[in-house]
Amino acid sequence: MCRIRYTGIVLTALALSVQPALAEASPSKTAPAALAPREIINPYKPALECLASQLTPEQRATSIGIGYIVDRTGRDSYSQDSAAGKFLAQSGDDIFMTSLAMTGMQVVEYSPTYRQSLDWQLPKIMAGGQPVAVTLPDIIVSGSFSSLDFGSSKVGELYVFGIGGGARAYSIRYTMDLRASAMPGGHFPAGKVLSTLALEKDVIGRERKAGVAGFFGNTGDSTYVEFNFNTQKRELLQYSQRYMISRAAFGIVAGLWNVHACDAQLAYSDTLVTGQIQEAKKIP
Repeated sequence: MCRIRYTGIVLTALALSVQPALAEASPSKTAPAALAPREIINPYKPALECLASQLTPEQRATSIGIGYIVDRTGRDSYSQDSAAGKFLAQSGDDIFMTSLAMTGMQVVEYSPTYRQSLDWQLPKIMAGGQPVAVTLPDIIVSGSFSSLDFGSSKVGELYVFGIGGGARAYSIRYTMDLRASAMPGGHFPAGKVLSTLALEKDVIGRERKAGVAGFFGNTGDSTYVEFNFNTQKRELLQYSQRYMISRAAFGIVAGLWNVHACDAQLAYSDTLVTGQIQEAKKIP
């Protein structure tokens, strides 16, 4: 960030500060991959595909659906003042469905929207005497993002005669709780909780800045100039939510069938997620 405040005329300095920003913002200078939609590469794909290879045909034939995965953290906005938006994406069930499809089990559409549509259509179908066949899941997964809090933070700054800089680091921790329960008419006693899982994720951010400020020129006609340089590097909170859900899909299905043959692949996937940001570690 470059800010120049002046009492005299410093058009040359102002022009130099604006031109690079305009050049960087030009679409012609932007990499094509940053402009076009692209398929999301799931870092847990190796672990999920390994899990799929370990399931028996009977286990693969077991149908599984998503009931709801909701945000119950109590954090509604980024800022209490501006209420700019929610911390976590409200699409946990959709993301879980994508990851669940990689485990090899039979995934069944059981979203709230689908169930509402089914409830609306069934009376009309039955009144007309038409038979209806609806595939219901043997197992339903439900849960929530259960907490989100700001963790440790560090701030250090030093300025001497208008010259200096500083750094800060902060973390956000959120948790997720899930359960897989048996549905009526399936292979398991109705209502039995077959697998549970609780996960936590730390989101790390770091910021460094340096600057110089002072009055330049004659005493009677001086110009105040301030130059600040900031760098920020942080994990994307809602994007990391996808990683959490993918790992949860692995944990729920592995817990259903007591599969441990893919633990090495899971550990490898964890390293891929950690590598998304160089400083992705807990702040001491």
